[in-house]
Amino acid sequence: CVLAAAVLFACCDWTSLPQQKDGMGLQTGTTTSMSPLLRTNLGTLNSVNFGTTRSRGIYRRQLKRSSAAAAAAAPSFFQDRKGTGCGLYSPPTLSSHTRSSSSHPRRSIGLAAGGGFGSPPTLRYFNAKGAAEIIRYLFAISGTEYEDYRYPVQMEGVFGQPGFKAIKKEFDADQASGRMPFGKVPIFETEGITVAQSKAIERYVAKKVGLFGENELEGLRIDMICEQIRDIRDMWSRAKGNKMRPDMENEEIVKTVNLFFDEQLPKQMEMLEKLIDPSGFFVGDKVSLADINFYHFLNATFFGPFDQKVSPVLEKYPKLALLKAKVANIPEVKTWEETRPKTDF
Repeated sequence: CVLAAAVLFACCDWTSLPQQKDGMGLQTGTTTSMSPLLRTNLGTLNSVNFGTTRSRGIYRRQLKRSSAAAAAAAPSFFQDRKGTGCGLYSPPTLSSHTRSSSSHPRRSIGLAAGGGFGSPPTLRYFNAKGAAEIIRYLFAISGTEYEDYRYPVQMEGVFGQPGFKAIKKEFDADQASGRMPFGKVPIFETEGITVAQSKAIERYVAKKVGLFGENELEGLRIDMICEQIRDIRDMWSRAKGNKMRPDMENEEIVKTVNLFFDEQLPKQMEMLEKLIDPSGFFVGDKVSLADINFYHFLNATFFGPFDQKVSPVLEKYPKLALLKAKVANIPEVKTWEETRPKTDF
């Protein structure tokens, strides 16, 4: 996780990202890479292991099955250009390239297929949740096809030992070529242009797929809530000394962390609770970017012993607790979480 943090902090857009509890799935002491472009139905894929030296191929998922059935049958249904079968996904890898689209009906959120994009856009990031995961949730919930491009990273040697290297040739080449407007990821390619900054991408995608309210005023409220959630994440970062893992042997850090959970977070939750509409969502009668932000904030910001500190706070605010459960139980969210590449960060 320490290495994952080093790679991501150097190469990613962290302007609004919480200190994640999930990692990039690193496996030190080995050399691993996972390449290719994968076309899947989110309702059926149970992830694929592309090995350590596989050349990039195009993988297509043809059959529509339940996640449980796919988990049992997956190895026989994936073929590359040479007709070689692929085994099940192995978590300790750092990259994959996925063309994703949901096979679930979108009646529950009232969206049309396609999500407003003339052709599938491309999201480029590492094989981690990080600053790209909210964008992936938007695509999953709306059933929008896109290319989930994950830069491969190879680990050579043992972290912390002489000779250790983290090799990310594709990322370095794209960075050097000027492909990334600010030299960091995520980047988003659509309509012939490339843009950066995760929050700008989130808002754009949410609008395109119908998850940014029914009108400008609803969109304004959604944006307001998303920015407030970002403020809460910033409070947490300051409380733990702006480090991935707070030094709980430092008395001052212990004091600020306890203050956050005892006073600051409850106060923020109380204010957010008042903003929930009668539907149970923050804005309107269906899920929006605001709800996804809140859900991801709770799931990805706190890790280790701090998970246990969040639950008692959330229990005091039943509307927020119900909102978290509502988002977690959206079929497309459940399917995405079951089938996405397994990473710890």
